Amino acid sequence: MRTSNKKLYLVACLFAPLMACGSDTTGGTQVKLPDNCTSGQVLTTDENAQLVCTTLPVGSQVLKDCDPLVQAITSLDGATIVCTDRNNENPGGADAVRTVNQVSNTLNTIETTVNNLLGSRLTYGEFKGVTTAMTNGNIVMGASRGIAGAAAVCAAQFGAGAYMCSVYDMYMNVARGKIKDTDSVAKSWVYMQSWKDPTSSVSPTITVGLSDNCASYTSSGNTTYYGTAVEWTTLSSGSKGLKFNAGNVAPNTALCSDMLPIACCL
Repeated sequence: MRTSNKKLYLVACLFAPLMACGSDTTGGTQVKLPDNCTSGQVLTTDENAQLVCTTLPVGSQVLKDCDPLVQAITSLDGATIVCTDRNNENPGGADAVRTVNQVSNTLNTIETTVNNLLGSRLTYGEFKGVTTAMTNGNIVMGASRGIAGAAAVCAAQFGAGAYMCSVYDMYMNVARGKIKDTDSVAKSWVYMQSWKDPTSSVSPTITVGLSDNCASYTSSGNTTYYGTAVEWTTLSSGSKGLKFNAGNVAPNTALCSDMLPIACCL
């Protein structure tokens, strides 16, 4: 045998259904490599399970998705790449492997479906940062205003799909370790609907959830509505913590007239 055939043999490991890669023997029997392989050919087996040289298909072809542990990729005619059953595979064993593969695929599909269903119930946005743009509680971006306007401002800086974080997004980012002790979040607008008017007067805004979000971020006035602004900062305890500013009681105010960045999630 020529030494050059050893190089072809390494390539053939990708194609030959019977080849025991890493050895010139299979099942303890000496296997002689063909001596007439030329450039552009690889080893495969013919219908008699004998090692032969075959020409690689010309041009670009998509590799087949062969059955794992049952089939191998090869080229029998030098024109196309095909999947062939391994010649040393017991037919009953091959059927059993195919059944296992089918069951495994079904389980994977079920797992993906369940995860998607759970994800739709438990989804929260990943905190991306705060905007460089500052705005009061009447958030406008182009033709969009309010919550949609805030999303447009976030998307302009952090990409399509970004939006104003809610207080629950911020909590989940800390709880899941997305926001760390080494991070800092400057005071910035977040969405909160608490149905709790921070003023002492009774107002219809209590019952419709507008009092802590500047009327769904459409108001810059301070007579009825207030906003909510988050900080991730060092607390009086000495540890980092989430701080939610709201209402008009100093020093933790969130007046709708305040100019603040927006906390954005995606």
